[in-house]
Amino acid sequence: MVLSDLKKGQIASITKCAESEYTCTLLTLGLTPDASVNIIRKSPLGDALYISVDGQRIALRKEEADQVHVVIK
Repeated sequence: MVLSDLKKGQIASITKCAESEYTCTLLTLGLTPDASVNIIRKSPLGDALYISVDGQRIALRKEEADQVHVVIK
């Protein structure tokens, strides 16, 4: 399952970030394996997400969130 598949309020743990052009940026933002993540809000068109990663709030594009693999806690 990828991060963009989560519903608002679901809590998950990151398992890995897929190798892509976004990998370095995602890791720098704190989207590392075993980090706790939840969806705070999704944009009306579904092309952006507002998430919380270990207490830090971040906005991501859907194509970036599609690179983050998670498992629901």
